[in-house]
Amino acid sequence: MRPTKWEVYERILRAPYYVVYDRYVNEFRAFKLEGLRYRELSLPDAKLWIDEVQIGLGVWQGRYEATEGKWLRWYDSEQSWILTA
Repeated sequence: MRPTKWEVYERILRAPYYVVYDRYVNEFRAFKLEGLRYRELSLPDAKLWIDEVQIGLGVWQGRYEATEGKWLRWYDSEQSWILTA
C-alpha cells in the first residue's frame, strides 16, 4: 500500500512544517513536526512565522497575475510582504 502525501511528509521526509491552504474556503492550516507526529498550530492572524529560517508565510489579499483574491505569500521579520517577480 502506498503512503499518503501526509505520511510521506510526516514519516519519510520528516519535514519540520506542513502547510495546507484551501483558496476556495480561505482556510490556512499549518502543522509542526513534534516527535513522530505533526501537531496543528494556531494561526489566529492567518500567518505562520518560521523562526528557524527567519521567514513567515501568510494569507495576503491582493491582485496576482490579473486575478484578485487571497494568496499565500512570504513575509519578513518586519511583517512586510516579500515582493514577487
